[in-house]
Amino acid sequence: MESRDLANELVAFRPFEDTDLEAVFRLHNDLETKTLTLGWQLPVTREACRVWMADRAKAQDDATWAVVDNDSSFVGVVRVMDIERMSRRGEIGLYFSPDARGRGLGVATVRLACDWAFGFLGLHRITARILADNARALAVFDKCGFAREGLLRDEEYRLGRYHDVVQLGLLAPA
Repeated sequence: MESRDLANELVAFRPFEDTDLEAVFRLHNDLETKTLTLGWQLPVTREACRVWMADRAKAQDDATWAVVDNDSSFVGVVRVMDIERMSRRGEIGLYFSPDARGRGLGVATVRLACDWAFGFLGLHRITARILADNARALAVFDKCGFAREGLLRDEEYRLGRYHDVVQLGLLAPA
């Protein structure tokens, strides 16, 4: 499955375009996004976003796409990262713009990314690390069949305090 084939009934994945810069900049600086996800700390500059978008296209152990909805509007970012070809494993992460949340796009995105990682890459295992306070994301991964494998206490420091992180995992279909 090549990236041009990465679509389902609700979302499609595509490489970043220059026109995505403002949306990516806003998303990476959205307080709710930063409160609920791992990754960048606030604030993030436009230049840092531009460089990050360009670097994603060249990464060897990371597949990152813009997520678009049925109207081809940018709604978020999905990554299959830390790909280990020998062990056939990787990690998934995603985040959506505020207006895209609550529309069922998370489940559609996780399922599509996992189908690609298992089918195209031949991965055996996909993990996800979710802040324990992010009930919405935990529900998405639960609906997609991920198992809770552990709790990493005080794993992530952000916004002035430590946060627990839930480790999730999904094995390739037999």
